[in-house]
Amino acid sequence: HDALPIWGIVIENEDVPYYQMIGAKDGWLFYDEGHVVKIYEFEDEAALKESMEAYSFNFETNGKFALETSGSEAAIEIFNGVEK
Repeated sequence: HDALPIWGIVIENEDVPYYQMIGAKDGWLFYDEGHVVKIYEFEDEAALKESMEAYSFNFETNGKFALETSGSEAAIEIFNGVEK
């Protein structure tokens, strides 16, 4: 995990979240000013939507990606600003 696909964002000192538990195909975990930030990648938008319904989560989404954070407004702003 050197960079997020398409976006080219390099993440250092990251861990890997348990992305398989929500049906994602990959995931990244990092910290922004003490806030946990997790990004999940799904096969496509349909797989993301299906997972959201099956596991009852309501994360920010952008194309085939979902964002879970403990409160990083910067991560949310960047995530929502990236074109699909």
